[in-house]
Amino acid sequence: MQRVRLALALVGLGLGSFGEPSQAQQFCSGPVHGSPLAESGAFGGNQALYVVGTVPQGGSDHRVATFDGSAWTLLPGGFDGAIAALAETSLGLVVGGSFTSVDGVAAARVARFDGVLWQPLGAGIGSAGTDEVRALLELGGELYAGGIFATAGGTAASNIARFDGAAWQPLGPGLDGRVEDLATFAGNLVAAGSFSGVGGAAFQNVGRWDGLTWAPLAPTNLPAVFDLERSGDRLYAAAGGVYRFGGVDWSDLGQIQLSTSIAASTVAVRDGVPFAAGEWKTFCQAFSGGPCLQTARLVGGIWQQLGHDELQPVLANLSLATFQGAVYQSGSSDGLTSYSAEPHLSFLSPSSALWYEDRTISLWGSCFDPVQPATVTFGSSPPLLGQVQSANQVQVTIPAGHLVETGQLDVTFDHAGTSVAIPGGLLAAPGLTASVTEFIGLQANLMVSSGGASGTAWLLWSPNLAGPLTIPGVHGSFGLDPLFYGVLGTVSLSFLPSLAVPIPAGAFPSGTEFHAQAAVLCLPPAGPQVAFSNTATIVLP
Repeated sequence: MQRVRLALALVGLGLGSFGEPSQAQQFCSGPVHGSPLAESGAFGGNQALYVVGTVPQGGSDHRVATFDGSAWTLLPGGFDGAIAALAETSLGLVVGGSFTSVDGVAAARVARFDGVLWQPLGAGIGSAGTDEVRALLELGGELYAGGIFATAGGTAASNIARFDGAAWQPLGPGLDGRVEDLATFAGNLVAAGSFSGVGGAAFQNVGRWDGLTWAPLAPTNLPAVFDLERSGDRLYAAAGGVYRFGGVDWSDLGQIQLSTSIAASTVAVRDGVPFAAGEWKTFCQAFSGGPCLQTARLVGGIWQQLGHDELQPVLANLSLATFQGAVYQSGSSDGLTSYSAEPHLSFLSPSSALWYEDRTISLWGSCFDPVQPATVTFGSSPPLLGQVQSANQVQVTIPAGHLVETGQLDVTFDHAGTSVAIPGGLLAAPGLTASVTEFIGLQANLMVSSGGASGTAWLLWSPNLAGPLTIPGVHGSFGLDPLFYGVLGTVSLSFLPSLAVPIPAGAFPSGTEFHAQAAVLCLPPAGPQVAFSNTATIVLP
């Protein structure tokens, strides 16, 4: 369950942008248009994404809006205080917060939506003006609520309680500090927040309830926890840093940094990948006098920054939520923002060029996800795995001889379930052969057959002073020593042109082995075609 972060810092607005441009830092993000609320928090559910806040220029009542992936619905009813927790349950949609009524009907800090109207849930929770429900979770057919309160349903309940369908009940002696979030693990209820234990049991900030007693969840204590998220068989906690629990102990997932760290206060997990957001103190402190908002995600054990928001140094209402494969963030100056796995493909075609060894080219688009694999296919050749370098670039290495197509090729790019075809690009025509026809003095003559093609031919050659090179295949690749290779002029190909290889006198000892290969560029109306000869071996007498 995603949490709403309230008033973490109050600082002045930054002036302009500093460091790397925000656009360069952004990964596939953008505002979610059409939200009817000035949001103060986002919550992910199975049925919808839920946003809470107030209607812009529409009064001070707090409302709930739902987003099904395409359209927004504003639920009826206004609350007289903030909403800080939300859960889909068998009782319907349940919200908690600091409110005391909805549409003038008493509903102390917790209420449920019956599909038509909001209803109170039992006698409510808390009595003091500072009381607040900050976490909601259903487990075993019962609803659990955590937060800051001393009573639930008029009964003593220290910061956590359960609703059995008729009335609120305490959970043993409760907890001695605020509860920020709730989750389940191994059939137990897990509470996290800022507390030191209960009764004679000492545990710090995270505890588990087995239905009878409270106990520590793990040997290692965490700092104060702001947000708790379960994904599969793991728990993730935002507690300044980000921590993961797999059943034995907590592991620190490292500092969220490129050059400076952020203090994470909310976490979400999409497809096993943790996202975190919070204060970025060091960078913005030097310019705006205080922290600003930073978001990051963990990719391959390294935290990748997704962008900072210098225009939102007041970290109120910050939360992350997942829904339908995307991560949504509230609390930014752009309003509700989505980090989506869906790439937007619009490429510049790769240029046509000769290459005689493995060649790496770049494909350009936008919103690439480094977690998702990318494949690139040239014509009917087998797909090649591309390496996502950034949100805008994919690189693919084409082995020498990979292309065996004739005529213009289509380059097809597939990424995260979306594909696009790029017409043109790198082309090849097979069929060239090369052989040594004669050796006269210090010049080797090679015969090149193009199979009737016409165009321009280059001869590439290299001495091999360390012994013979193994050249695989007709389009075999060989490494060129930059000190000993040359482009030996051009000829117009017709049938059996002869290309001469001059060898400087005294440059190499007798028996030195050379490898030569012809590359031909043809320019038919369909577009450029590139082909290579077989490799010919030349041994200096």
